[in-house]
Amino acid sequence: MKNSLFLGSAVAVVVLFTASFASAAVMNGLTSDAELRRTGSGDGGGSVHDTSAGSLNIGRNNGSSTANHPIFVFQLPDFGAVVDPFTEATLSVSLVTSNSNWGGFNTDIWGLGARNNPTPLGSDAYVGTNDTTDATKIRDDFKNFNTSSPSTGTFDTSNSALLNYLNDQYADGANAGNYIFIRISPTGVGNSWKDFRWASAENGTAANRPVITYEAIPEPASLMLVASGGCLMLLRRRAKSTV
Repeated sequence: MKNSLFLGSAVAVVVLFTASFASAAVMNGLTSDAELRRTGSGDGGGSVHDTSAGSLNIGRNNGSSTANHPIFVFQLPDFGAVVDPFTEATLSVSLVTSNSNWGGFNTDIWGLGARNNPTPLGSDAYVGTNDTTDATKIRDDFKNFNTSSPSTGTFDTSNSALLNYLNDQYADGANAGNYIFIRISPTGVGNSWKDFRWASAENGTAANRPVITYEAIPEPASLMLVASGGCLMLLRRRAKSTV
């Protein structure tokens, strides 16, 4: 009976320690983020600009049919060989400049495939609603610029699509330390140029910079170490109680 109680207590400790050991942390946006520009709708065929600017424009470029849109860069942490380590995640981005006009477009958030280089490419550009490359739509109808005076502020996205995207890109550890790219794409080129800007990783206000906050489970070796520590504590208490 005592052995059964002890075994039950040990299992409970392992479960409790494992659950409580999920770590909370952040992935800060990297300064390699940029503004993409593409003429007309579709994939690729774009160019990379404003790689050191404090804010990144979205919408029609001045005097042309080119659509600007920001791409943010994050580095995946290294949890070791873990399957689906991310348990919670929130993407936060800030619109820091708006005006009294309307842009004539909506926006979606897309996650691009992980790479071993943090530099955005012209082929990352996309304007439209159905990117058929390696991109994953994280959020549909994110920020609407079809209204007058779009509100500024920090906008959060926390959904299963973001969580699944992060775990898919981590690929059980194969992409640990590699880079992921989050793009805000306009659904169309929009009206004449309007000054709508998203804060970049180089924005002067730290609270406005792009960030992914997350919780994740550690690698199995760390879990076993913690669980073993919990069981050792129980063994010591049991030994003392029998003295």
